Amino acid sequence: NHTGLFELYPLIEGETFRSCNSGQLKSLSAVMADFHRITSRISRRKPGQEREDDPARLLDDLHTFVPDVDPKLENFIESKLTALQDDMRRQYPDLPQAIIHGDLHQGNVLFDNDRVVGLFDFDWANRQERIRDIGDMLLFFCREAPFDASDIWSLTRGMMIDTDRAKKSIASYAAIDPIYRAELASLECVL
Repeated sequence: NHTGLFELYPLIEGETFRSCNSGQLKSLSAVMADFHRITSRISRRKPGQEREDDPARLLDDLHTFVPDVDPKLENFIESKLTALQDDMRRQYPDLPQAIIHGDLHQGNVLFDNDRVVGLFDFDWANRQERIRDIGDMLLFFCREAPFDASDIWSLTRGMMIDTDRAKKSIASYAAIDPIYRAELASLECVL
């Protein structure tokens, strides 16, 4: 006897992102700009949801998953996370907020030719600084090295950002919803 909850969804036909397709990047940038513009007036936050990128949470994860971490490495990581947290506390509060996707990468978007037809996995959606999604868009859609949507670990491989694609993405986004200088300066915290 099997008990449980099942959710059924209609099949959405589409393809994953092709890094050589500038139309897909332009479409995604426009969709995210519209999404942020439309949700920017929503003020409610999910109660009790921490930020996925909270440095304190990352340090807790280190202790959970590497309980016998070398103290020198732990101190080094803690100093870097503390510096990151200080940067975030200094820069983030004044940045524009909206509902963000929070997990924007190539495995969570489907395209039909140049058009976004599906945006999935809103587990981390919350009201935060929209630059978080913009940074993820640059990291995961403007990378030089290809990403394998069927292998989530390929998200963590070293890579370089294609600056031409990043500029086009930012321009497409900004054509719908302006990106401010302080947001661009804060990208070093995100990237």
